[in-house]
Amino acid sequence: KWFEENKVGELTMENEPKKQTVMNKCIPFSCTHGCDKEGRPIYYERTGKIRCDLLHANITKEEFERCHVWGIQQMMARAEKSSQDMKKPVTQVRLY
Repeated sequence: KWFEENKVGELTMENEPKKQTVMNKCIPFSCTHGCDKEGRPIYYERTGKIRCDLLHANITKEEFERCHVWGIQQMMARAEKSSQDMKKPVTQVRLY
């Protein structure tokens, strides 16, 4: 129900949330980088470097939530592509 109410299915690579650029400036030390040997997408984040002051000043809770869910959707899409490439299910993401 939450998935449908928040139109999560509409969050695609082409449909980036409006505040994603702000999120990228506030969380500059996070990125995805390829896959590990098992095909799991790799995500790096230096949590201590997040600019909470900028987040709080420039983005609402709802906008943050939408951007975060969009990012998770991107990771799921990478895992799905990796599943197809590896010809086996990839159901995890590697976080560093």
